[in-house]
Amino acid sequence: MGGSGGGAVRIDAVSVAVNGSISANGIPPVGWSHATAGSGGSVYITCTTLHGTNGTITADAGTAGTTLGGGAGGGRIAVAYEPVAQTFLPVPSIAFSVASSKSGGRDTTLPGDIGTLWFPDARLFSPTNLFTGQWMASEPTELALSDWTVSNVWIRFSSVTNVTIEHALTIEGTDSEMHKLEFVGPVTIQCDQADIRGATLSVGNVPSDRTPSGRNPHPKDAEGSALLCAGDLNLTNAAQLYVYAGRFRTDQPDACGAQIDVTGNLKIATNCWIFPVSHPTNGAAPIFNMRNLTVAAGGGFNADALGYSGGTGAMYAAVAYGPGKATRGNHGAGYGGAGALGHRTDIPGNGVAYGSADAPTAPGSGTSAAQSGTLAFFGPYGGGSVQIHAERAVTLNGIISANGGSGLDNYGGGASGGGIYLTCKTFAGSSSTRLRANGGNGHRSTTGLYGGGAGGGGRIAVWRVRDLSPSAVSNSVSGGIGWGPDLTATQAEAGSIVYDWLPEDTTLILLR
Repeated sequence: MGGSGGGAVRIDAVSVAVNGSISANGIPPVGWSHATAGSGGSVYITCTTLHGTNGTITADAGTAGTTLGGGAGGGRIAVAYEPVAQTFLPVPSIAFSVASSKSGGRDTTLPGDIGTLWFPDARLFSPTNLFTGQWMASEPTELALSDWTVSNVWIRFSSVTNVTIEHALTIEGTDSEMHKLEFVGPVTIQCDQADIRGATLSVGNVPSDRTPSGRNPHPKDAEGSALLCAGDLNLTNAAQLYVYAGRFRTDQPDACGAQIDVTGNLKIATNCWIFPVSHPTNGAAPIFNMRNLTVAAGGGFNADALGYSGGTGAMYAAVAYGPGKATRGNHGAGYGGAGALGHRTDIPGNGVAYGSADAPTAPGSGTSAAQSGTLAFFGPYGGGSVQIHAERAVTLNGIISANGGSGLDNYGGGASGGGIYLTCKTFAGSSSTRLRANGGNGHRSTTGLYGGGAGGGGRIAVWRVRDLSPSAVSNSVSGGIGWGPDLTATQAEAGSIVYDWLPEDTTLILLR
């Protein structure tokens, strides 16, 4: 028996005092480890004033079955007090939560989405006492704090546009999939030190097709975000940083869709990842600037399938994006190398090569959706763009990946690999270093002699003054494997790899 959803609590009163609990939580499944959890329910309170000491109001999801059960979404809480009357009272000590739950067993990285919190004003908002949920009503547009620690919650803001922290920003938790600080609109964050420990920070204009709930009130042409650290930025304990590019970033290069400037050092520990997400239609990408970059083995940058968008639609009407997009659903996209044809070799539409081998700032291109009669599927995204510019040293023992997405059901074509562009004074890789921008594979049909073409390889360029790598570094821009007529295996073209030298710094002394 699957878990039941939380119920509905409706309260209409002059004064509401919550010193205990109001709960509309979902429950776990009963007696079977494969069953899914129930979602959170709803709590709707209308009153003149709200009071409470150590009270709780929750509409959390139930826990999923431990083997294959799916996680559930959080519920909804709305408290409509009268703002004028509430201003004469102290802020009530009530905790609110609309938490989701994670899937059980084999894939515990797929939580349901958090629920929503609504209040008539920002009186209950406190940056030092945050609640799990997405704020749907009034919230401040600017935050100015001496220090800010966000601990063991998942909160999402859509209206905060500027955050200024005099000293340290700390985002911490015990599970980076369940403890998050998210800004789904354009935001500029300025701080001294930034530490992400066992949690996730997400900044930028998240396209609706990339959000778990599909909810984002901000248009895709909004300006990109910025994370400006005057000191160091550290990721530890399986931390994650998502940076979503906008269409542009004022006073930055045209290809810049988000700005991450670290005056000090950027350090990525084992099992920690930065996800740079390019703009899905114009290809603007996050650009990372720092003094020194250190990436431990087993961590790094992951831009797989985070480039130009694939297409959706029926009967070959889908539109993919990128200069090397595939215009037919069963052909591959191109970037560093051309995409391959799928089984319909009589109809052109594979993607062409484009971009610069020396300075690969563009992401990989997507493909149209695969088709089967009147049905349509999502076309895969191209690999993203990873742009890293270190003033001094890059010590890379981990991974930088920008692979293209593989073709989906019904002989879909593969997307092209993305771009990796790295400049520094001193580069030091190792035997555990991996730089890869491979093209996605085409899909092979199981019901006939149909197959999708593969995506072309991407581009890698590393420019440095000195190279202190003690061993060879692994680089890969292979074209994907696809399927031509009669399911003949074919491989798309490989991309480009450039390792070159920047000039040594020089000093000119004038003697008069």
